[in-house]
Amino acid sequence: MSSRRIQLLGVGIVISAIFLYLALRDMDWRALGQTLLGVQMEPLALSAGMIAIGILLRGWRWSLIADRDAQAVTSFVRATNLGILGNQLLPARLGEVIRIVALNRILKTGLSESVGSALIDRIFDTVVLFISAWLVSTLMVRAFLPQGWLLGLGAALALLSIGLLLARTHRFHAWLTAWSERYLHRWSLRPDSFVCVFNAMVGRLMHWRTGSSVVAVALLVWLADYLAVLAALWSIGLVLPWEAPLLLWVMLAAGSALPTAPGYVGVYQLAAVLALATYDVPAHQAIVVSLVLQGVTLLVSLIGAGGEIRHLWSRGSRYSNVHDA
Repeated sequence: MSSRRIQLLGVGIVISAIFLYLALRDMDWRALGQTLLGVQMEPLALSAGMIAIGILLRGWRWSLIADRDAQAVTSFVRATNLGILGNQLLPARLGEVIRIVALNRILKTGLSESVGSALIDRIFDTVVLFISAWLVSTLMVRAFLPQGWLLGLGAALALLSIGLLLARTHRFHAWLTAWSERYLHRWSLRPDSFVCVFNAMVGRLMHWRTGSSVVAVALLVWLADYLAVLAALWSIGLVLPWEAPLLLWVMLAAGSALPTAPGYVGVYQLAAVLALATYDVPAHQAIVVSLVLQGVTLLVSLIGAGGEIRHLWSRGSRYSNVHDA
């Protein structure tokens, strides 16, 4: 492991430890245990189902960005799930690297295609997060009107369009080339090849049919995430205003961008405590909601990765038998 990765790991552990301390410093441990034991299974199953659907939709969106046919969607879903599992088990969001490598090996794609499509995929996530944060801030000041939905959708489409247009400019290409030379040299990627592939993908997204399809699936991903958070709240009997799950989702998504310990430990806990305190939810209930989301996500991704795990286990067993012989 390089010194840079060791430093990133150390920073992640420190961030998680600080956030966990802030979330738990005044905790009522008895109430926390009682709430955890009282989690209801039906909403928990609904949350798990929505997380699984979210993984499927993310894989589908990724395949649309990469302009692959329907037969390849399964491979993108498998790689997406392995990336999510990697983020649950490894620090510093190393799952992002895992999903790129997994797609490259499962589908035999070129690295330029894997990295470029994954980068665009994350850009869509970032745009959705910014729009959701804007909507939440509008709601929190009670200035939200019914036509705000149309305004929010228009702002999202305008932001995406502007981003796609900027991605076609020479200045952006120069930045992308410099970025790829600095960060992708260990992947044995040629910057000019990467920029060419990336530009081709952006060009396809400029077409109405492809772009609208990716935006539609991105909205479905957002809806699945919202319902997963809503069901997690229901699992401990919390019935809050409809914007509460959106606020919690924004806090969790923003916090997960930080380099942290495996499974976003500490970040999820503090984000849940701060978000739900707006609705006078006690800290022990907020902590349980965060644990439910982390546990269900880990379980769903483990089940989804069962085939890959069994495959790796069988390969290891065959190697062991040959080695022993």
